[in-house]
Amino acid sequence: MRIVATIVCLCMCFWGQAQTFRMTEKEQTQVKKTSNKALPYLLKIEQVLDNNAILLQQQDPNIQNPAINELVKQSLTMATTENQIRLKKIICIACYKEEWLNQITAAELLLDVDIEGREGISLAQETNQNQAVYSTENTQQRNGQVPIESNRELTAQEKSKRGYDNLANALKGHFGQDYFTVFRNLDYNFVTMNFTSFLQGQMRMAYKEQLRQKSKIIEKYVPGISTRQGEYLNVTYHIKRDNNIYGAYSEGATLVQSVEIVGNSDLVANLFTAYWQVTPKLEGYKKGEVISKQFWNDYVVLEVLSLRESKITIKKGNFTLDYEAIFGLHPQVESK
Repeated sequence: MRIVATIVCLCMCFWGQAQTFRMTEKEQTQVKKTSNKALPYLLKIEQVLDNNAILLQQQDPNIQNPAINELVKQSLTMATTENQIRLKKIICIACYKEEWLNQITAAELLLDVDIEGREGISLAQETNQNQAVYSTENTQQRNGQVPIESNRELTAQEKSKRGYDNLANALKGHFGQDYFTVFRNLDYNFVTMNFTSFLQGQMRMAYKEQLRQKSKIIEKYVPGISTRQGEYLNVTYHIKRDNNIYGAYSEGATLVQSVEIVGNSDLVANLFTAYWQVTPKLEGYKKGEVISKQFWNDYVVLEVLSLRESKITIKKGNFTLDYEAIFGLHPQVESK
């Protein structure tokens, strides 16, 4: 057990040396005013770093890569050059990176030593589903946003954030992959943050542009490295705005009703295989071939439109899970 204590002390030294940075409530408001799309991606970085800190404190080296470069790049995509400069003055990207490097070092120390007393790991695994919740509360407490009161009643906005943290953990536990999300009846900001992170990180897709209309949002991607001309992947979110409930990160929610993903047949088939873990058995991309699978509230359908083009549709299926009741999502906005 002395070895365990030594490793923990070393880990704490690394954490103490890191320039730990978390956005205060004021800074989050400034980020949102500068670029409304940026905030969810930056909060995701902080959430992953906080979760990693909890894992390391429990002598668990299985930390998650916060994908800082990818998420920061995505957060700046829709901002003008002037607003990008403003955002970089508000947040400390170098602090995020330094903290992540120190977490890697601490995890390597844990992996290099045959730690005794492994019975503590089972407890860490049992409490894993609550780590994101504790992470959010600890971050708020450090920033002076929330008094440290064990019996304090959570606000509706805090309940909504906690609900989405619980949902994220449930998705990771059930489907077993980072950045996996279901789509229907969830806040667009939560959905697109995870799905875009997967497209950019795992499939090496480059974000091209976004088009917003009243009832839909279209996001366009192209391969980061392409050997064929004209390859593309377009994701269309059909949405409904509800200002009377809290979303994943703020008052008011943009709820996803359905999704259409259209692109080159190879790209679409690869996405279907990689993301939903279903291997399509297509006979040379014959027009009209259909493969479908139910994932919670999402009925996911792969359809071949032509030899070169295919489509994934995410729509209502045979049954519906009540995310609001199960995870506590979308509480009503308090009357003012």
